[in-house]
Amino acid sequence: MSMIPIPIERKEPVMRWIPVTERLPERGVYVLATLEWGEVTMAERLGEDKWFIYEGAANAVDSDIIAWMSLPEPWEGDKK
Repeated sequence: MSMIPIPIERKEPVMRWIPVTERLPERGVYVLATLEWGEVTMAERLGEDKWFIYEGAANAVDSDIIAWMSLPEPWEGDKK
């Protein structure tokens, strides 16, 4: 009996929120961040407990971020 190859669908990477209690991103890396009051913004980790939050008036805070995730790859359009 011959087998017919069935293509495996490419699965997109699963993006998930990572609690800061689990681990932190590398310093200087831009991420999406969830603030303790529920807002989502872009942020950069500056140091052990310091972040640069990009929102209206950006500022460094030390305890507002509760979770983060890597930024998605930029959209490149249809490549034909």
